[in-house]
Amino acid sequence: MAKMRVAQLKPTEYTVRFISHEGEVIKEVTENSFLTLNQLTEQVALILEENHDLRVQTGKVDFLK
Repeated sequence: MAKMRVAQLKPTEYTVRFISHEGEVIKEVTENSFLTLNQLTEQVALILEENHDLRVQTGKVDFLK
């Protein structure tokens, strides 16, 4: 298996959009991250679990790369 140096890793820019049931963007966050899309999805699930107001308002979440 090939070894990859940490210096070779580059973050990916992700935009996460929390969209209301009516289709309006409630919140949009763009960040550079070393997380995979699956890890990012898990983090968003935790955010929604901990933030009741955002969870109730959110109809769907979009992940843009």
